[in-house]
Amino acid sequence: MTENTIELLKTSSTPQSLIMIRKLEEKVVRYEKEKAEIKTKAESFEKEYEAINLFDDQFDMTDAFLTIAIAMFGITLG
Repeated sequence: MTENTIELLKTSSTPQSLIMIRKLEEKVVRYEKEKAEIKTKAESFEKEYEAINLFDDQFDMTDAFLTIAIAMFGITLG
């Protein structure tokens, strides 16, 4: 939206619009920098999630085997 606003302001040649264009262009640069930082941070969180997810799968298998063992124990008692 900011880039579209800049394009619209470029159609008028008033001093106020030139000031607004400059301010908006600074915001665009800042937003692009923040976007890159956020993307890097999100990718690191994704790698961390994948590493943790391995242990989650192992826990799920252990839980399933424990449930089966308890069920078999109950059957053998009966």
